[in-house]
Amino acid sequence: MSRFMVKNILLTIALIIGVLIGMQAANSSMKEMKGYTNPALSSPIHLKAKNGNIEASVLGKQISADTIVQKKQKLQEIKSFNLFSMLGKSLAAVVSSVAKTFVTLCSSFL
Repeated sequence: MSRFMVKNILLTIALIIGVLIGMQAANSSMKEMKGYTNPALSSPIHLKAKNGNIEASVLGKQISADTIVQKKQKLQEIKSFNLFSMLGKSLAAVVSSVAKTFVTLCSSFL
């Protein structure tokens, strides 16, 4: 029995080491696959703090709190109709009602 346990423990340790080596190899391969070597291009988001204000740029475009507020107001003005959201809500209501009636029927027989 002890030989069996020792074999299993050694096998488990070997497999864990193999997984760690594979993760390291995948990490280095992903870094090589980026296709560029300039470290300045690696970050799409840049944040700078000046005088208590935070300046942000995403993919080279400056973003401020004013633009975010304007976009939020524009989205609220649109009041778009989302068909998939409506279908999902109605499907959830139907499934809930079917489940409730099924549970009610099962509890009435017991």
